[in-house]
Amino acid sequence: MTGRALSRVWNGTLGIEGVGSLKLSQLDRLSVLACVTGLSLLAIFFAATGLGAEQPEWLPMAIASIAGFEMFMVIDAARRRRSGGGLNG
Repeated sequence: MTGRALSRVWNGTLGIEGVGSLKLSQLDRLSVLACVTGLSLLAIFFAATGLGAEQPEWLPMAIASIAGFEMFMVIDAARRRRSGGGLNG
């Protein structure tokens, strides 16, 4: 993604050609940011492993915590979809 596309995602106005604009909620934008951060950390982890560099001790924990957050977001979104989006579950 380019910087312009990322800023449009962050602002909640990502438009896909031929589809129209996509309005993202604040939680969706947080999820996108966590996903980009997690993928960046994974790239750093595999690059360090491939180059034989010493990995920081915090890196696997950061990747695991972001992955856990993303799994929670996916399960929460599925639960909300199933319940019709209500707050009472």
